Amino acid sequence: MFEPYESLPKKVQAVQFTEDNKDRVFNSLTGQYAAGNENGKPILKVTTIHGEVAVVRLGDWIVKDAEIGAYYPVKDEVFRDGYANDGGKRVSEANPLDRYVKKPVLDVCCGTRMMWFDKKHPAVIYGDIRSETITVKDTSHRPDGTRTLRIEPDTLMDFRDIPYPDESFKLIAFDPPHLERAGPKSWMKAKYGKLSDSWRDDIRQGFSECFRVLEDGGTLVFKWNETQVKVKEVLELTPTRPLFGQVSGRSGMTHWLVFMKGA
Repeated sequence: MFEPYESLPKKVQAVQFTEDNKDRVFNSLTGQYAAGNENGKPILKVTTIHGEVAVVRLGDWIVKDAEIGAYYPVKDEVFRDGYANDGGKRVSEANPLDRYVKKPVLDVCCGTRMMWFDKKHPAVIYGDIRSETITVKDTSHRPDGTRTLRIEPDTLMDFRDIPYPDESFKLIAFDPPHLERAGPKSWMKAKYGKLSDSWRDDIRQGFSECFRVLEDGGTLVFKWNETQVKVKEVLELTPTRPLFGQVSGRSGMTHWLVFMKGA
């Protein structure tokens, strides 16, 4: 069912989830997954290698990590520009640099885009590892005791493995999860995500990837709340020093730091 493709520069197995093959795809999956329905259309929920639940919609590609049998979804346009079939020919003939040259800004973990004034700015690619609608209990927000958030990235991506070529962007926003401790069904975990046990390696690789796809002289804006992890510990994970920063929030715990590549 799954066919070999090359995810430049590594090889993966992948299948596109379509109306015609949805039942066969479902039957071919192993590990943690579930079928569902969204607005009258079939979806799949798969557990990624990081323990996150990701939603696969019609047209998305399901990429398989053959070593551990976990999956992650990739939007069709990203897969077609970033992957090649066995013959070495891209699924799409388009050059990824041509597609993204008009979008100089990347948010690598946009979440609900809460920090953006314009949540659909035409110059920005909004990326995140999650694509889901979550409703959790929160008596402080609505009379019915629930609260809903929508995470709807333009592109599904892992900030540790950003699917774009070197030096593609002028500005990158990096606002990763900052909580080590959060209840599994809590509003805080749903909104901000939760750090993995290997979070230091994750953030270190995230910085490295952001600087890789940032052009020389480009700007990285990094946001961190140090309620549980001090910003000093996080800055030890990158050799690049910020130029300046600002503290915000009611408790003065949120740090905005600005880096320039090559400075």
